[in-house]
Parts: sequence; C-alpha cells; structure tokens
Amino acid sequence: MSLIIIIIIIISTLAPLYADNAVTGVGRVADQAANMKSAKYADFTTSYIFQPIAVVNLGPINTSALSFLNNLGQRICTVSGDDREALFLFQRVSVTIQHFNSMLLHDSFRIDCPHQEPNQLSY
Repeated sequence: MSLIIIIIIIISTLAPLYADNAVTGVGRVADQAANMKSAKYADFTTSYIFQPIAVVNLGPINTSALSFLNNLGQRICTVSGDDREALFLFQRVSVTIQHFNSMLLHDSFRIDCPHQEPNQLSY
C-alpha cells in the first residue's frame, strides 16, 4: 500500500503568472499549476503517490485531480454505503474555494491607518 501526498492549490487567474495561459482555454491554468507542483515534488513520486489538486478560484479543477476525486469519491461511497459521499467531497472543495475567495475579497478593501494623513491610504 502506497501513501498519498495531496497538495491543494487554489489559483487566481488574475495573477500575472497565469494571465497569458488563462485566455487559451478552460482548465489550462489549473493544469499549469498542477504541472508546476508535480515538477517541484518529482522526487516524492518514487516513494509516494503524489496528487496535486489545482482549483481555479473561478471554477475549473485540473484534469488529473478531477479523475482522482471522482475515483476517491466512489471508493468512499463503496466503503460507507452512502451514495452522497462523492458529492460531499466536491462540496468540501467548493467550500475551500469560497473561503479563499472571501479572503481575496477581504484583502482587496482599503484600510485607513490612524497614524497616516487622511489622504494617504494604505492597501
């Protein structure tokens, strides 16, 4: 039995690193990020099963992760006997994305610092 290393990456297609690839097609940025993580952790693949899960904050999941999550969901359903388990797995991913998006939104607000002049705002 092999151990699995799962790395979850949430990507913003608005980041300069991904902007050029974002316009080429749906899911390309997620696949790009997953490939970058796979290359970074290539040394682990001899001893472990490595599965990056790259999710774009606006929707798509990388191709290999989608297959992995579907397979994992089916196995959990088989063991638990509850056909909804696969849906629960994808809901957890969705909630993680929503949490990340709320953090991005929060960080985009301007904050006035009391020690600065009123016309000088820090971001």
